[in-house]
Amino acid sequence: MRLTSSPLKATFGLGALVLLAITLGCDIKASCEISDSSVKVLLARVGLYHAAFQRQAYGDAYEMLASQWRKGGTDRQEWIDHVSRMGRTVRVVRWSIVSVETMGNRARVSVVVQAETPDGTQPDAAEVQFWECEHGEWYFIPIQLPDWNRAIAIPQRLPS
Repeated sequence: MRLTSSPLKATFGLGALVLLAITLGCDIKASCEISDSSVKVLLARVGLYHAAFQRQAYGDAYEMLASQWRKGGTDRQEWIDHVSRMGRTVRVVRWSIVSVETMGNRARVSVVVQAETPDGTQPDAAEVQFWECEHGEWYFIPIQLPDWNRAIAIPQRLPS
């Protein structure tokens, strides 16, 4: 099972994804304890992150960075400027969550992103993203974690 966005769904943006979280019975401030509910919250959060890129709402995406990388002030504006420059050459069209693994308060999310390039092509790119639960909420970690151990990570079932 893959969770997939589409250009039509992307037009609903933040409101639709929050409604999705509520519809799935998720508490946005759920515990960091890994459960079906917290995985649903993670999936909704990953959706919000990618929807922010689809809308070019880079400030919203910045607020979803894990606290270690979310410093505010000029750092926030520099990050937004950097991502905006990237957004001028590549536009996120749709994305799919392929798999989720958890280990403690962290998650490894495999995503396929389809982006439109200046020449009009829309290649798929496989990404591995890491997320961390802080105070009951999931935040994006913008690096690959060197201490991630797939041998002890727990694969999570995606909702049907």
